[in-house]
Amino acid sequence: MRRRFIDKVDRCVQRLPEIECKLIKLRYMDDDYVFDYNVYEDELGRGYEAYAKRRWRAFERLAGMLKIGILKEKGDDGGGSSGRE
Repeated sequence: MRRRFIDKVDRCVQRLPEIECKLIKLRYMDDDYVFDYNVYEDELGRGYEAYAKRRWRAFERLAGMLKIGILKEKGDDGGGSSGRE
């Protein structure tokens, strides 16, 4: 059951727009632990705000594909408020 879910998540990530697929894979699916700032500075060449918004959209799309909800904290616009996590 777990393996099937992992495979389903992987297929859904593959269906994301290219930049969103890349950031999800780099940040969350690589064997090495990578910080957010490594992804947005080194790999994507974008600022944090653009990265955070793109990441939020990617998770919204994944949640829709997987038919699961996303809990949004009060005041969370999906853009994040800190420069680094």
